[in-house]
Amino acid sequence: MRAVLYAVSLICLLAAELNARTVRIAVHELPPGRGYPYRVMTMPSLYTLSAVFDGLTRIDKDGNVQPWLATSWTQTDAFTWVLELRDDVVFHNGRPFTADAVVHVVSYLTSRHGTGEAVATEMAFLKKARALNNHTVEIKTHIPVPILPRFLPVLHMIEPESWNTLGREAFTLNPVGTGPFKVESFSPTAVTLNAHERSWRPPKLDRLEILAVPDATARVQGLTSGSVDLALALGPDDRETIVQIGGTFLGWRSEMVRTISFVLTEGPSPLDDLRVRRALNLAVDRESIIEGLLGGLTVPASQGATPAAEGYNPNLEPIEYDLGRARALLAEAGYEDGFSLKTEAVIGANGSDSAMYQQVAQSLSKVGVDLTIAPVSIAHLFDHFERGGWHGKSFGMVYTMEPIIDVIRTLRNNSCDRRAPWYCDAKATPMIQKALTEQNNEKRIALKQELMARYRDQAAAIFLWPELRFAGLAPGVTGYDDVHGFISYDTLDIDH
Repeated sequence: MRAVLYAVSLICLLAAELNARTVRIAVHELPPGRGYPYRVMTMPSLYTLSAVFDGLTRIDKDGNVQPWLATSWTQTDAFTWVLELRDDVVFHNGRPFTADAVVHVVSYLTSRHGTGEAVATEMAFLKKARALNNHTVEIKTHIPVPILPRFLPVLHMIEPESWNTLGREAFTLNPVGTGPFKVESFSPTAVTLNAHERSWRPPKLDRLEILAVPDATARVQGLTSGSVDLALALGPDDRETIVQIGGTFLGWRSEMVRTISFVLTEGPSPLDDLRVRRALNLAVDRESIIEGLLGGLTVPASQGATPAAEGYNPNLEPIEYDLGRARALLAEAGYEDGFSLKTEAVIGANGSDSAMYQQVAQSLSKVGVDLTIAPVSIAHLFDHFERGGWHGKSFGMVYTMEPIIDVIRTLRNNSCDRRAPWYCDAKATPMIQKALTEQNNEKRIALKQELMARYRDQAAAIFLWPELRFAGLAPGVTGYDDVHGFISYDTLDIDH
């Protein structure tokens, strides 16, 4: 009898799994910290983390701060903010979300254990927090931060008791947040999640599987074979393949600018000469690459920022293409015969990056610059960001405003203030600090715009174009939305 009951139970379980509304998503890489939300605050990690965790605010597509776990916020003095919190939110384990969770997170990120993490570094201005009541919290900063709400999307809330009981290492495999999905299991190449039915934004799906598929071609093949339902970080050439299977192909501009950034802090190179850096910017035929490779869907960069970001300078014209001027500048600098330049870059993160680097290399070859690409992993690139030790004098990256949609993020990342800076403009350092702390809105924006003009004038990188994102949806997948790397998992659905 027991055997019969067991068999019936197993059959019911298998039937439930077969009938479960599941979407399988192929991404380039899972978070290096698995379910630990403070190690990385950018894509592709946000694709996974935004299923499990919520921050206190979100930034909409127009760059405006919107309520999330916090419903309102007030700056009571230059160093103090008071936030009102939602009173209808529970964590995955059923415990209520209260101000104590915010206090716990701020206390951790300002402790000796948390200060080295990427999110803590971005918000090193945090001082302390205290609960005024269950759903009101006060946050104090070391310096005035008038744009604090813009940082709060990545102040992900974790359940304090689970963190204290499990400890950091165990928590990474069993994270407890307030997001629409809760983790069932992690493996090196996949994370399986189940619906958090008591979520304040409950999902339409029963299950979610996020798969690490490093190669863009393999992600497309997964769609065509039916082994995945949603593939991210594709290229424009994948449109026809996805449309042919009855799927949906999406493309949009992100709040990032594709660049080849220069390493100017680790020994001498031709790039130390401003004329050389300006020449490289003039030598790239951006319009031809955009038309031929990116479907004409973006535009040549004018600076290291995008229009939605606070501090974007609308007075800067797109960087021109002028081979004659580029050759003249190289000759003035003593490099009329050109030179070799090695660039470390992640290949496969999207469907067009390899071809893009080849096209840029072809442009630079016309002025005698031999650009070679050394493929690296995202983890390798992040290690360089934190420790230095670059293997070349340039690297492929983005000037990103995401997720705060403010130029202050890209300015601080590309400055002397980093632990291991690759670009250090000493004159810009006090300007960046002032741009972070200036309370007057007009003065703050004007200072950021001045900095964007300075970074362009100093040719801190080869500024290429606002980055594009492409996604492929299998037939029946609906409700997909990506806002600055945060996927709206509560609206995602599938009709098998």
